[in-house]
Amino acid sequence: MSPYKEEFDPPIVKVPAERVNFPDICPVCTSEATERVRVVAYPDKRGYLRPGWKPGHTPSARRRLDLPTPESRTFLVPVCEDHYYTGDVDWRLKTICVLANGISFSLLFFAWLNFANALTNGSGIQWWIFGAGIFFAVTILAIPLAFGINKLQKSLRIVGFDPAAQNVWIQLKNDEYREEFLKENAMDTELVSWVKRA
Repeated sequence: MSPYKEEFDPPIVKVPAERVNFPDICPVCTSEATERVRVVAYPDKRGYLRPGWKPGHTPSARRRLDLPTPESRTFLVPVCEDHYYTGDVDWRLKTICVLANGISFSLLFFAWLNFANALTNGSGIQWWIFGAGIFFAVTILAIPLAFGINKLQKSLRIVGFDPAAQNVWIQLKNDEYREEFLKENAMDTELVSWVKRA
């Protein structure tokens, strides 16, 4: 894959990965931080949208594929109580969504067979067929809610690392938080409007 230039507006922040300090305010709403959230970043990340899509994401897959354990960097980000995030609720919601989609698709399949049978026999269409269609539509519309990114991930995103993995590029959506972040890391930060990716 040939290198390409990725541009950012507003600029992202480049800061040494070992010396990054996050201000004690929430990156989403800039209120006082009361909790800390772990943000894990992988220096060798190849641009997968979800970590689970990467081959060898789980320990069992790494053993099966004989892959080394990936190096990761963990950052503790202060957040307020309203935007405190753990992955537990996220996985529960995703599991419920997948199960509901499977059940609704099965119901829709049998409803479609029943609908076709009613048309060929000339009999009336039963009411539950429409209910199955509505249930399927609702579960499909719930997919972005379950698999979308949360407010914290939208406001603070680890874009990546420089080739030597010494500096981290962080995209901050909130202007007030970006100013506080620059003050907190005044000696080491640099605003970057583009990066070159391999």
